[in-house]
Amino acid sequence: MPATVGNGMGLGVQRTVLITGVSRGLGRALGLELAKRGHSIIGCSRSQDKLNSLQADLHSPSSASSSSSSSDGHHLLMNVDVVAPYCASKWAVEGLSRSVAKELSGSVAIIALSPGMVHTEMLESCFGSSANVYPTPDEWAPRAATMILNLTAADNGASLTV
Repeated sequence: MPATVGNGMGLGVQRTVLITGVSRGLGRALGLELAKRGHSIIGCSRSQDKLNSLQADLHSPSSASSSSSSSDGHHLLMNVDVVAPYCASKWAVEGLSRSVAKELSGSVAIIALSPGMVHTEMLESCFGSSANVYPTPDEWAPRAATMILNLTAADNGASLTV
């Protein structure tokens, strides 16, 4: 089912959400949270093993949605084992999001989402033990999922921070 924008509540409307870096950290936590809420995930990562683990978790009974709008396990995960294009894509997300937003205005909200400060392995590598004051991916994901599911067409082209 294609992504649609509803009434801003994220209720009753199944969405398809694209997540880069879906196999670990913030991407994994967000993917699991959205799948738990009954939405379909399209994701890419550089680690096939971690994608396999995520695929198993997405199809486990604990990640199944209790709502009637379950995604029935329709998730597409891809291994992108090329570092340079993957890193370049992270830098280009905002520009690409704005361009696509202009082309696809109407019933779709294309946004660049900045996670803010979150306690991940990457943050630990930069901040050491100071990273402990920030939320973990599992603490961050429910807030991010709620924010994403409340987007409307009026948010199209925005750059937002959770």
